[in-house]
Amino acid sequence: MSSPLTTSTPDPHTLDMDRLKEQLILHEGYRTRVYKDSVDVPTIGVGFNLTRKDAPFLLKSIGSDYDSVVAGTQELSDDQVQFLLDYTLREAIQSAKALIYNFDDLFDVRKRVIVEMVFNLGLRKFAKFTRTRQAIEDSEFKEAANHMRESLWYQQVKSRGVRLALMMELGIDYTL
Repeated sequence: MSSPLTTSTPDPHTLDMDRLKEQLILHEGYRTRVYKDSVDVPTIGVGFNLTRKDAPFLLKSIGSDYDSVVAGTQELSDDQVQFLLDYTLREAIQSAKALIYNFDDLFDVRKRVIVEMVFNLGLRKFAKFTRTRQAIEDSEFKEAANHMRESLWYQQVKSRGVRLALMMELGIDYTL
């Protein structure tokens, strides 16, 4: 039995999945119909890339027809969008842990930056951020943010990049 004066403080190292999803929706948007992203890739839901090799299989597994979704004649339900988001987030988190050896030791805000970059860029492209990754592993967060700012990605994602670089540098959530 706990005392009424006892409060539990959340572990700052625990990845806040609800905040991560809100952050992704802020930056990616939320659409139940196909649209072209900023680099002309057909996308649906919360940044789900329809050119992924497994996209036809995943859409079929949630009861949708890939060709109809891509053609814009079939809309996804909120549950289907949520499934795709959860699926791609699990992938992004696994990739982030594989690429950043001290991922589990980082605070939530910086973990969310890394996961979002992997989610947005994909494993292969984020892996090329070698100086950013090294700076994170060395706990040189200002340097990591500066490397983020020097990238083409930063120019392409505009205000998203500004927010994420600040979050990496200062460890403060700028998506609230």
